[in-house]
Amino acid sequence: MIRTRYEFKVHKSSPSLLVMRCMDNNCSWRVRRMRVMNTGCWMVTKFVKEYSCAVDYKREGHRQATSWVIGDCLKNRYIAHSRTFKPKDIVDDVRERFGVQITYNKARRAREAAYDTLRGTSEESYTFFPSFLHVLVECNPSTTTDLVLTQEGRFNYFFFALAASKEGYKFCRPVVCVDRAHLKGKYKGMMFTAVCKDGNNIIFLLAWGVDDVENDSSWLWFFTKFNQVHPSIAKAIREIYPGVFHGICMQHLLHNIKNKFRGISIDILYYRCAKAYRLCEFACLMNALTLVQPRLGPYL
Repeated sequence: MIRTRYEFKVHKSSPSLLVMRCMDNNCSWRVRRMRVMNTGCWMVTKFVKEYSCAVDYKREGHRQATSWVIGDCLKNRYIAHSRTFKPKDIVDDVRERFGVQITYNKARRAREAAYDTLRGTSEESYTFFPSFLHVLVECNPSTTTDLVLTQEGRFNYFFFALAASKEGYKFCRPVVCVDRAHLKGKYKGMMFTAVCKDGNNIIFLLAWGVDDVENDSSWLWFFTKFNQVHPSIAKAIREIYPGVFHGICMQHLLHNIKNKFRGISIDILYYRCAKAYRLCEFACLMNALTLVQPRLGPYL
């Protein structure tokens, strides 16, 4: 139906009868089916295959091309987890395969429908989370997991450290890097990771956690459970690990400066100051930055 670009509508619908007709009331195409008594089966009692409507009723946008139908047609393209098939690609693919033009938003909803069909919904994943952690600890003794819920029973914090990661840290370089990343799923949130490098100079994951939002309490909770480029990180380190050196990423700090002080252009001067090796050179460049924005000195 979608490929031929003919649309239909439901003429009659009841628990025992379904009649569908073409959008053109004068067209002969129709399907009639009835429920077989005392069974859950349906039987087609009438099917007129030929169309007699005008060409005007064939439109590029198809009312039956819903996001759920498109997602079901394209779900095989998402079986491979490494496959990237963006909404723009869905728009082009549907136009080439079915001759139907859909909007970007419908393509995005179709992608979500395909994900839900193949991998389950986000709500189902959160429901199975406690069971998954229980089985994980049983299969990997000494693994540390912690799941914290709110008073309403909603997800709040999660911490995870495999037993192999805890054991492998003794063979890694004694420098731990902690960072966070934004999650792009339905419920967003933040993912915190702690990594180091092993003897082969390969990144070695020590622990990771998830929180619904990045703030002081989430960083404090993560560092309490284990041992980052934000004011909250520095505060957490001071309270949980007093005396430990804390460095801030130049790129993230510049991003925070631009967000706080809009309209200033200090990129070249800022990087020269951050990479200065002599104290006198650093002081001179800091004075130059302060001249650009007087509040920048106290902020840094």
